[in-house]
Parts: sequence; structure tokens; C-alpha cells
Amino acid sequence: TGETETLSSAPRLFRSVVHLPDGSLVWSVIERGEGSPRLTTRIELRNREGTLDTLGTVPCYADRLVASPIGDGLYLHCSQSGFVPGSEGLVFLALPEGAERQVAHVSSQSGFAPRGPLFAVAPDNKSLYVGEAGRLWKISLPAGSREPISFHARVSLEVRAPTAPPKLAVEPGSSRRLRNVLSPRLSPDGRTLVFVAAGYIWEQPLNGGSAHRLFEGHALEREPVFSPDGKQLAFVRDQNGAQELSVFDFGSRQTRTLASGPVYLGLSWSPDGERVLFVERRGRSFLLVAVRPTDGRRDSLGSAGPWSARPHLSADGEWLYWSDKGTVYRRPFTERAGAEPEPITDLVRHLSDGLISPDGRWLAFRRNVEIWVAPLGKELVREEDVRQLSPEGGDTFAFTPDGAELIYAVGGHVWRHPLEDGEPEAIPVQLELTRAKPPVLLRRVRLLDFGAGGFGPETSLFIDQGRIRWVGPEPDRPLPSGTVTIDAGGRFAIPGLFDMHAHVSHRWVTILEGFLANGITSVRMLGAWHTWQRALVDRSETTSDPVPRYFWSTFFEGLPPIAGDVDVLIENEDEARTYVRRSKDWGADFIKVYVTLSWPLQRAIAEEASRMGLPVAGHGTSAEEVIRSVTLGYASLEHTMDAFDDILQMLALAGTRWVPTLGVSGGVSGLVRDEPDRLEDPKFRAVVPERCSPPSQAAVVDDSTLRSRRESWTETLATMRRAHRRGVKLHAGTDFGCFYGASLHWELEFLVEAGLPPLEVLRIATQDAATAVGAEDHLGTLEPGKLADIVLL
Repeated sequence: TGETETLSSAPRLFRSVVHLPDGSLVWSVIERGEGSPRLTTRIELRNREGTLDTLGTVPCYADRLVASPIGDGLYLHCSQSGFVPGSEGLVFLALPEGAERQVAHVSSQSGFAPRGPLFAVAPDNKSLYVGEAGRLWKISLPAGSREPISFHARVSLEVRAPTAPPKLAVEPGSSRRLRNVLSPRLSPDGRTLVFVAAGYIWEQPLNGGSAHRLFEGHALEREPVFSPDGKQLAFVRDQNGAQELSVFDFGSRQTRTLASGPVYLGLSWSPDGERVLFVERRGRSFLLVAVRPTDGRRDSLGSAGPWSARPHLSADGEWLYWSDKGTVYRRPFTERAGAEPEPITDLVRHLSDGLISPDGRWLAFRRNVEIWVAPLGKELVREEDVRQLSPEGGDTFAFTPDGAELIYAVGGHVWRHPLEDGEPEAIPVQLELTRAKPPVLLRRVRLLDFGAGGFGPETSLFIDQGRIRWVGPEPDRPLPSGTVTIDAGGRFAIPGLFDMHAHVSHRWVTILEGFLANGITSVRMLGAWHTWQRALVDRSETTSDPVPRYFWSTFFEGLPPIAGDVDVLIENEDEARTYVRRSKDWGADFIKVYVTLSWPLQRAIAEEASRMGLPVAGHGTSAEEVIRSVTLGYASLEHTMDAFDDILQMLALAGTRWVPTLGVSGGVSGLVRDEPDRLEDPKFRAVVPERCSPPSQAAVVDDSTLRSRRESWTETLATMRRAHRRGVKLHAGTDFGCFYGASLHWELEFLVEAGLPPLEVLRIATQDAATAVGAEDHLGTLEPGKLADIVLL
């Protein structure tokens, strides 16, 4: 008839869809258990009567299904999730009983959300054909014995050239206008505005006057929330990865800590001011918690998911509201605490950060950065009830104390927007930040010279306004007053190092101190909530604080997302193109696409990003991903991959950069297993929180597993060596959220262990990295005119 029928309306991670010989439709759904990094696959069937049955669940990632020609079962490729390669192979799932048996082992490098090899079953069900490691094999059934099939092929691939990165622009002068505001909140009396800028909390009177910082120090500050009487402010402070939930008293100007240790998110006060509600993240678990500021008593309110829950109470304190996986829920707060939550929304599309107005009349929520509202009644809120209030500001919004308006920020501007009728009204932010950079003279320093292949003799180097002005002898060179002189004592100077794959987010452990403590002056961020990344960029560019430079991306996920709603969730092509254009307006340096995005959506993103002049970074954890990504013109691929020689030639010829993140691909787990003293180094411990522990793969394992891991690691290093010889542009990135800094040093060690010359590895981590992010005119080498990001060794 040409009509489309929806077989499953809930957004889930569907993979393979096949017909059984009797016409029944079967598909695989990838799922993750609560609090577990492991993925499982549910096999579902839609029978001829139109109902759904579960045929079985396998404890692995099954990307491809093939129906047996005689209808007795399904063949599937089963691989373990995670970056460290594990057991994988072709499995037969017998029907209808659901029993599993291994058919054949098929080795291929597993990555996160791995794609299995293509395979097919002969019509007589007596043999199976599969591609593995660049060869074709015939596998007899059910014995599993194999024989190679000879073939010869000449392949021509047409690819889109990778988009060059936008050039780094460095503004002259020391004064900077604020470009990004987070969490604007009005005091209950309407006289004061507090907000977050550059990772600090600021207070500004609304009757005129400039904003000023509420607190001293270099800690990251976020999520300020006024108490109902306006006399206190709850907020979160993060110093070297150690987070604290604190309350500030405006009268005494004193701050006290309510809780410390985990990650704290989504703060709110109870209407009586006796509790602070929040989400507490411990590892992969998210808990709803309330704590009493008076005595520190803690009450557990249940569990949440990785979506932005924002727990809060109704005005009478009777109902607890929160969001989870795209739905707003409620349950009684004081009585029947164990009651089942009931939804108050039934939407077709996703939502995050659902909030009920203080007067109980309105629901507000965000979709990506859009703000949506709906009137509340006795019925569930459905899609036809909601309307978009603002296309921007959804990541910063809150109700005003009277519940009649929303307050939110877009860029460096704050707005209050009536919920009924009326246009948004601007609240001017009076804040200008100044950087103090005195001139510096470095004496007796030996500079790394890539052209000469080593370090030069002792010399002097003069820095003014953050740039290297001259290098050479000092006589006849006047120095301005206030010049700070540093005797380097013959130390060796290298350009600041780059970590080319990091995640710095308010929702994870944030350890900025570890970067500079280990000589990392530039960080390429591959995914976090974009407004928080922009806040870090503001701190780097508008203050004199000791923080790195940041090159950041907008992180695109498909539905359902693996990482929750940490950034932009893309449902269709129009949305994909719209958010690429918005990313350009926000000042993103590139786009990061995640494995949950379908290839048609990734193609739309790649096309629009090319038009906007934004590079795209993707995952490269399988040959299929690599080929498709290179074809689409992705500028870089992240993580280890099935890197056979034809893949390496393709990367080199296309100019696609590769950030293999060797540490999370087994390097760090092996290192800390074989050299546990690394974790006891005093400098390492000084910038790593106590709760950071070695990767689970570092635990004691049996001899067979240990031998397999070491063989896999040896092959990974051999691949790096082959890639370098083929001319692939390699980069050093870590992907670590706890061992920032030290983990990059280890990454460089792994490249040297793979056979790359140490000087070449230093070039990869400095000069080549600067070129990859469009900063070659300002960073990467030590010469006059460049920014003075210098590390003394």
C-alpha cells in the first residue's frame, strides 16, 4: 500500500533487521544494564499475528544477524563491548529454545560499539562465508573448519577531502568581553542576579553596578541556587577533581560544605528551605539525594539515569519531580517514599531538565538548547500541548521566583521571558575581564629546534603580552619596566604539549590542574556539554588563571544516546544541519559525531560541516567506520581500528588524521599492572584525586587472558609503527577523565615503544598538533611571534 507502519515507538539502539524464512521479522536491540559498562543484545521477533516476542538475550554486542535458510535459528557476530579487545566470534542462536553455540572465532579489533564483519550463509546451510583480516574464508557448518578463498581486487574510492580547521584567532590587548553565561538566577526579592561566567560565580545588583566574584581562588564553580528566603546560595565547587556541595550565607559571608566526594548535579531547594536536592553521580550510578544544611542529614530519594534529572519539589512540598530518559516523573515526597513514580509527560520527542513552575501551572524543559513549555493540567502532557518558547537558552534556564517567567542566557546575554504573552527582556550583564601578563625574560634556556633535530645552545628569550618577541643575546635590547627575569639554569625548553582527545565536563571528574602540571598547555575536547566547554574557553582566554587553551567540539549523538543528554541529540536531517550551523555560530572548532548516529545523518552533518568550514571527528573502531568516515571527509578518527595495510594507505592518501588513544586501548591497564609504582609518584598523586583508580583491565587475570592481552598490545604497537611508515598523520590523545596529564606522557611513551623516534613523537605532540587545530601560526614551535606556551625540562 506504500504506507509506513511503526513497529516500535520507543527510541532504542536497533541494529540488524532480518526476515525469517516464515516471513517473521527479527531484529537486535543493544542495551546497557544500570550501572554497568557492558552491553547486551536482545533479539526480538514480530510474529505473523503482529505481537512482539523476545527470542533471547546474549551478553555481547551483536551487530549483525543472518537467518538460517532452514529456519532453525539465527547466526550473529558477538563481540565484547569496551575498548580492550575481548572474545568474539560467530554464534548460532537456536530457535525457538534460544540456546547458543559458538560456530567460529573471528578475530577483529573490537572498539566501543563495534561493527562485526560481513558474513553470509549458503542456501544449503552447510557453509558460512566471512571476511577476516583482508581475506575471504569458507567455514563449514556445523564443524567450524575453515578454508581460504583466493581472490584479487582493484579498488578505487572517491572521498571528500577533510575540511581544514578554522585558524586560531588571538585578540590583541588585555581586556575581554564575556562571551558565555551559565545558570543566571534571580534572588527572591528580584534585586540581585547571580550567574556563572568563566567557571566562576558572579553577583550583580539589578539597580545598576558591575558584577563581582562571590568567592576567591581558582576552583571551578557552578550551579548557584538561591534559598527560598534569598539568604543563602547553594553551589558546587570543583578543585582538582574534588567536588564539594556548599552553601554560602549572604549575611555572614561564610561558606560551609554540605557534602564532598562524588559529582553533584541539578541543585534545587525545598520550598521550606530545609533541604537541598541534587543528583549525585558515583561512577555510572546516578542517585537522587536531599541533604539538610542545618545538620548535614542525608536522605536517599531513589535512582536516576544519565539524563539531566534536576530533582525539585512542588510548592507545597508534597511531590518530588525529576526527569529520566526523556520523561518527567513525580511521586509523593514525604509519604509513601517507596511509591512507584508516575509520568506526567507522554511525548513523542525527547526532553531534558523538566521543571515545574513554583505555582504548579507550567512545565518547562529543553530539547538540546531549545526551551519548550506546556500548561499543566490533570492529563499527561503530550506533544500537541507543548510549544517552543525560545530556540536558545535551554541549557541555562530556570523559573523566576514568582513562576511567571523563565530566565536564561544565550551567549553573554541574559533574558527573562514571560510564559503567557510578551517578548523576552534583556538583563544587561556588567562584566569585563582583564588579563594581567607581565613581560618575562628567560635566561640560559636551550630551545628545541625541530629543523636542527635537537636542542640549541643556551640563549635568552623575551616574552611580552604572552608572545615570544625575540630570541638571542641580551646586549642592546631594552627591557620594559616590570619585566620578570627567570634564570632557566640551562634547562631544556619545548613547546607546550597537546592532549588531542580529552573530555572535560561538569558531569565527570574535572581535573584541570593535571594538564599544566604535566606540561600540557592545549587540550582538544572531544565531547562534553558545549556551554561548559565555552565557559572553560572563556576562563582560558579572559583570565590569567593557570589553565590550558581549549579547542572544543559540539558533540552529536543519535537516539537513544549512549552518554545520556550530555550534548546535542539529533533526530533528523534538518536538525543535523541546523545544529551544525549553530555550532559555527557558537564558535566551535569542530564537530564530533558519535556511533549512535545513523550513516545518513552523519552524511548530512558532514555535508553541512563542509559548507560551514568545520572539520568533523568520528570514531574509527572498525574497517567499516573508517571507510565510511574517510569517504565523508572526516578530518580525524579516534581510537584503535582494524588497520590493515589498505586502510593505512587510505588514511595516508586522504590526509585523515588518526588519534588512536592507546592508553584506553589497553596501554594504561598494562602499564599500571606491570609498573604499579607509577601510581605512587608524588607528582602524580598531587594532581590525581584519591578516588581515581586504575582501569579494571589492570586487575589480576589468568595466564591465558594476560597472554592474549599482551599479544593484542604487541599487535597494536606494530600497527602504529606501520601507520607511521605509511605516512598516516598520528596524534597523541588520552580520553582519560582521571589521569589527565600523566596519561599523555604515557601515550607518548607508547608511541616510542611502537618504534617512532622520540623527536618525532615530540613533534606529533606539539607542531603537528598545532597544525591539526589551525594554530600553526601561533603554537607548536618556539620562535619569535608565537604564543609563549613553553615547558621547561
